[in-house]
Amino acid sequence: KKRMDRTERESTDESSDETEYVVEKVIDKRYGKNKRIEYLLKWRGYGQEENTWEPLENLDCKDLINEYESRHGAKSQTKRRRNLKSTGEEEDDDIDNNCMAMIEKKYSPELVIGMTDYGGQLAYLVKWEGSSYATLMSSKLARFECPNLLIDFYEKRASWSHLNPPPQQHGMEKED
Repeated sequence: KKRMDRTERESTDESSDETEYVVEKVIDKRYGKNKRIEYLLKWRGYGQEENTWEPLENLDCKDLINEYESRHGAKSQTKRRRNLKSTGEEEDDDIDNNCMAMIEKKYSPELVIGMTDYGGQLAYLVKWEGSSYATLMSSKLARFECPNLLIDFYEKRASWSHLNPPPQQHGMEKED
C-alpha cells in the first residue's frame, strides 16, 4: 500500500478545491537540517502514521507550540540525553541543542571559557553575550559560529619556550 502525502491527498480530494490541514497536537521537537527547529505534528482527522516533522517557519499554531514548550521545556532534553546515554546511542547534534536555542533567541557567543571531551568529541564551554549562561558547544558548531573566539581561546593558552635564543642566520652575525 502506497502512503499518500498531503499534497497527493489534496489533489485526489474531489469535495473541495483546497484542503486545510489542522494541527491537533505537537508531539515532539528536534533540530533538523541546517539546525532548524522542527516539530512532530499530529494532524486532526489523520492517524498516527500520518504524523510529520514540519519546520517552525511553516507553522501557524503558536498556541499548540507554546503548550508543548511549557509542558516539556528543559526537562525533555535532559530525559532525552539520559535515554540516549542509557541505550548507548550517539546523536551528533544532541550537544548543540541548548546552543541552538540561545542562537534562536538572538544571543551571540561571547567567550570560550574552556574545553572538554563530551562523549568522545571535543566540546567547548561557551558564555553567551548579554546572559549569565554558559553551554557546551560541539567543535563543529563552534568552528562555524565563533571561529574568532576559538582563536582567542588558543592564543591565550599558547606557551612558547624562549630558553634558547634563535639561531643566527649565516651572514647576519654581529661584527665587533
